[in-house]
Amino acid sequence: LYGPLSYLAFLPAAFLPTVLTVFVGGSFLATAFLIIPFAVAGRSFIKRYRLAPREWGPLLLLPVAAIASLRPLSYIATLVTADAPSTCLMALSAWVLFRDYRWGRAEKWKTAAYSSLALVLSLGCKQNMVFGAAVVISSAFYFFGRKFGWLYLAFTSVLGVLGLALVVAVHQDVRAIIFNSVLVGLRFTTIKANLFPGAYRLFENTAVLGLTFLGIWLIGLLTNGSASWAKESRAVVVFFAIAAVLSLSGIRFYAVLAGDVNDLSHGIYFFVLGIVIAAFELTLLTRSNPNAASALRIFIAAAALTLIGAGLPTRYNAAWKEKMSHTPSSVEAYEYARRNPGQVYFAFNPIGQYLAEHRFYTTEWGVMNLLFAKQEFTRQEILKYIPEKAQYVALPRDYIADDSGAVIPYVAPHRIPANVPGLQNFEVYRIER
Repeated sequence: LYGPLSYLAFLPAAFLPTVLTVFVGGSFLATAFLIIPFAVAGRSFIKRYRLAPREWGPLLLLPVAAIASLRPLSYIATLVTADAPSTCLMALSAWVLFRDYRWGRAEKWKTAAYSSLALVLSLGCKQNMVFGAAVVISSAFYFFGRKFGWLYLAFTSVLGVLGLALVVAVHQDVRAIIFNSVLVGLRFTTIKANLFPGAYRLFENTAVLGLTFLGIWLIGLLTNGSASWAKESRAVVVFFAIAAVLSLSGIRFYAVLAGDVNDLSHGIYFFVLGIVIAAFELTLLTRSNPNAASALRIFIAAAALTLIGAGLPTRYNAAWKEKMSHTPSSVEAYEYARRNPGQVYFAFNPIGQYLAEHRFYTTEWGVMNLLFAKQEFTRQEILKYIPEKAQYVALPRDYIADDSGAVIPYVAPHRIPANVPGLQNFEVYRIER
């Protein structure tokens, strides 16, 4: 469904020794992807301007608090999805442009090469980032001039062709790539009644951030020299422009049949990143004004603590602790499939079954994509790509509540229950061929 290059981002986790460490390693990688742009930007400011820990500490506390407390961000920081690497790469692409514009670096071809490479890889991880890419390319023309803009576009085109060649070489089936990466997303049905709830979910996750943004800019405006600072640092608007377009597209994707809060995560992330970079710039401005500098640090720290106080108790409650005390269903699917290969079809746990049997089968998401894209298909086409000798299909109770999913009506239309030892945490049905 998502960008066909996203598998490269999580490839290191595949070499870990056990299935549990594979999943845990994937989660750590997802978190690292979200931290990397903040670390890169922070290190650049700290090293260039020799900022003291008391100056940069509160600024880097804010993104940590946001990732831990805001559900859209904690969602993509803990699950192995295309969201974290695509967001990271888009952020690095924008940062390279901002850094080299802000500090007047002359090596413009390197700027174009590095930024466009990150841009192409971001799109390769998740095609939804195309809206952010449009902002980045436009900013290359606006801030660096037409000549650099065309150079940037040329690098992006060449690297895009090479990336597409890699995708075709790995996945081979071009029609399937186009279907999954383009047509499915275009054919998803948007539920208009969900647009306002999507906008509200975005608001409730950005309310504290919005107040933080207004507060730090007010401090900047009240500080001497703010006029020249605003002109020098105007490229920071790129991050807020990306946040705006990704938020609007995120609301739309949240409103489709399969939408979830991760669709809102990209815009929120760039909002946080823009605030942090603006705060670093304001730290430089307020160095000559101790009162303004103290006010800025206190305000940022208060915003971070507000996010933690408001978010952590609701995110990490008794229900979360109960869920974390259980073995994940993918690990249980792996253990069972390793002991009994080919006997049970785990439609919701394809990675666990793949690690045990070294074969991929039709997945729940695969069938759901076909349905959402309004494609016609038969039961036999679905049954053709499940384990040949499997008698049962198992659905994890920690994933499914009231909905039996998309695949069950095709493999077990009458939902004949079965009791299979070792699968107590799954709903099990007999497969009807």
